[in-house]
Amino acid sequence: IQAAKLEYESALAAYQELDVQQVTKQKNMVALEEEFEASKLRIMEAKQELEKIVQEEKALQEESTRVVAHMEELKSSSNATNLNSNQKRNNYISPTTIK
Repeated sequence: IQAAKLEYESALAAYQELDVQQVTKQKNMVALEEEFEASKLRIMEAKQELEKIVQEEKALQEESTRVVAHMEELKSSSNATNLNSNQKRNNYISPTTIK
């Protein structure tokens, strides 16, 4: 009986140790799942931030294109004005020239 009792206690201790290990594994698994979910959330937030940056970059690029086009338009207009002024100046006959 004593040997059977000792064997039972030994088996019970081994079972309890396995139970503790199983609980520890489950806790670790839950912690890993929580960490995984948190990582997925951070990835989604980073993706949204990146999309926002890309949209801002597109808007800046469009604005830059508009500014360059406007500058070209002003430059062209300025050149036309200068050309017109030069033509008027070249066509001007001063009173001293008419002698």
